[in-house]
Amino acid sequence: MGILKVKAFNLAIPCIVLITLATCLIFVMMGITRFNAHPDEHLHFKAAQYYMSYWLPPRVGDAKAEYTYSYFGISYLDEPDIVYSLAGKFTKVLSFTGVPPYLLARAFNFGLFIALFVFLLKISFDIGVPFYGILLLSPQIWYVFSYFNGDAFGFFVGSCLVLELSKFIRDPERAEPRIGIGVWLGLLLLAKRNYYVLILLLVGVVLWHSIFYSKVGRRRVLAKEWLKVLLVAALIAMPKIVYQQWVNEFHLSEKRVAQMEKMAAPGFKPSQVTAWYSPWHVNMHAKGRPFQELLSVYQWHSISFKSMVGVYGWMNVFSPTWYYWAIFLLYVLLFGRLLLPSRPFASPELTLLSIAIIGMAFSCVASFLNSWTVAFQAQGRYLFPVFCIFLLLLAYKWQRLPKKFFYSGFLSAGLLSLWNFIFVGLAKIPR
Repeated sequence: MGILKVKAFNLAIPCIVLITLATCLIFVMMGITRFNAHPDEHLHFKAAQYYMSYWLPPRVGDAKAEYTYSYFGISYLDEPDIVYSLAGKFTKVLSFTGVPPYLLARAFNFGLFIALFVFLLKISFDIGVPFYGILLLSPQIWYVFSYFNGDAFGFFVGSCLVLELSKFIRDPERAEPRIGIGVWLGLLLLAKRNYYVLILLLVGVVLWHSIFYSKVGRRRVLAKEWLKVLLVAALIAMPKIVYQQWVNEFHLSEKRVAQMEKMAAPGFKPSQVTAWYSPWHVNMHAKGRPFQELLSVYQWHSISFKSMVGVYGWMNVFSPTWYYWAIFLLYVLLFGRLLLPSRPFASPELTLLSIAIIGMAFSCVASFLNSWTVAFQAQGRYLFPVFCIFLLLLAYKWQRLPKKFFYSGFLSAGLLSLWNFIFVGLAKIPR
């Protein structure tokens, strides 16, 4: 057993070195690229900038927040995301440094990456599962932490929630839900909505545990513990959600549509999406375009995968074709092996695998529907919850998985990511 641990540690060292190098590269990307050289950074920053002056979210269409609206007629301030208030206050507190505010906002996301790396590393050493390997799977993960946006916070919170869940499922016979699940669940409700798929995963895990491991005598105790988790989540999430509804007279959705009609550019207004001058990629469903067209003509699956693993700038800086095929092959091997049932087959494992597959599929379907009913764009970051679900299965199955295979896979993905981030990302994004 000691020899195996030494071998595993030796294999872990290059992985940790690669992530450390990635951290340095993220810092370089953060510092040398010009403002708004990245997707919607100006809109994300404007939302954070609002909170440099105010504490509470504005009502929809508030004059003091009018500058935060895009040509779609939407503002990130009208979303539940709490990251903009956190980054805004972070930027305000550090404004005495004289560093440009947009760089301070980027530094907030960079700090999240360091915190996530340390958190993953600590838990990996505590229980012997290389959770940090997730940070090597795609340079696109590094990219979202190198400039200011709302996606990095969602990935951070989603990963932390799944790490808490992984502690719960590793010893299901004696496991009880921890309050930490409630904390991260509450923050998830205040993060990007594409990460809400992890709520479905959480519900699935609760049902899985109650079916296979909740003895009759413990069910009441477990129910009380889960109620505590939900109470903590509600205490964290509900104040902002309820306030935002209250300040909009509990008609937030209707007011957002009215604001879109008022502020959106011609052809982007809800009443104009079927007009001849409306851009082709806006609400293709309303235009009567069949969803199959997204796959057959516009290659949604291809552009989504590419923008999940290596597209930069305003999603217009692509990598060589060979790179996408190489990373795709690695994903087939790593995800395929992780989703392969162990022998002898056991109902609990098969059920948990099914829950994970449903979660991954739901994430893909939600992204696809957004492309069809809202706007077709390179939205691979919407698929990042798949990486979080990868963490859960890695924790559950690690003792039955081929260690060298996965370490080799992480290292290979990390080396590809390193090359891609340097020679495509850093080399081609405008300074």
